[in-house]
Amino acid sequence: MKQYRVSKHAEDRAVKRLGYERSNAKNNLQQLMQTAVHVGTVQNKQGKSCEVRDHIKSRTRMILDGDLIVTVYAMPEPLTSNQTKALPEELKDAIKRKSNTIIKNKNRSLRALKIAIAEKNLEIAHLKVNLAKAKAPKTIDAINEKLSAGEVEYDALKLREEKLETDIKSISKFGDLYV
Repeated sequence: MKQYRVSKHAEDRAVKRLGYERSNAKNNLQQLMQTAVHVGTVQNKQGKSCEVRDHIKSRTRMILDGDLIVTVYAMPEPLTSNQTKALPEELKDAIKRKSNTIIKNKNRSLRALKIAIAEKNLEIAHLKVNLAKAKAPKTIDAINEKLSAGEVEYDALKLREEKLETDIKSISKFGDLYV
């Protein structure tokens, strides 16, 4: 269990914004951090990047500077069923169709990307086999250069794959709001 420090400001904000008792605020925030999900980073006033974490169940957002909880606030509420019921059925259907089309196209791209990743992985494996067989220093250096370039390309492909997967999840969540 990772320990997090809680700033005085965060403790004050937990009491003010979230309604915690002052005596329990620090422990409650530390407990929420154990299951909070990393959602990104933001810049503070000094230009330093701070981590943003959300605790989904309690709808709490926390800003961290290293292991120090700087501030906390309630997450914005998602669209409620009352807000989505106000939309006409034709518009809901159009949104759902459009989100399904986008998801289908992104899934197609994701499959192609997974094939490219597998091929790059195979290329890296062949280079590692050749590296193990090589005896000449020039050959070893050339293979190492190709191997490092291949690993950089592999990492870039994996990053694109993760981004596509998160895009698909977010679009499907958005489309499901209107069903």
